[in-house]
Amino acid sequence: MLTATDMNNVGTPYFESLNVSSLNYFAHYPLDVHGQSVKDEWLSDYHFFNDNPVIMMSDGAYVRVEGKKTTLIRGEAWILRKDSEKEELEVGRAIDL
Repeated sequence: MLTATDMNNVGTPYFESLNVSSLNYFAHYPLDVHGQSVKDEWLSDYHFFNDNPVIMMSDGAYVRVEGKKTTLIRGEAWILRKDSEKEELEVGRAIDL
């Protein structure tokens, strides 16, 4: 929830979301290099305060979460871990956390 670029118009102080995954997700991740560099810089700021990895999914991508196992099912997606370069995910392969 903290990786959304939408404004907090209602002023909520609650950002725990549903706690169904140890990951944070960023939807609508751009496929062009310039758009990615802008979002990558913004998302690296997230890791200044938070340690959990961020899954960045392009439009049409989706993941399946089964217990502690998360798998990219379709589309293009990357994972960004704190103090690391982003890594492209492979369809059908479980994401190493």
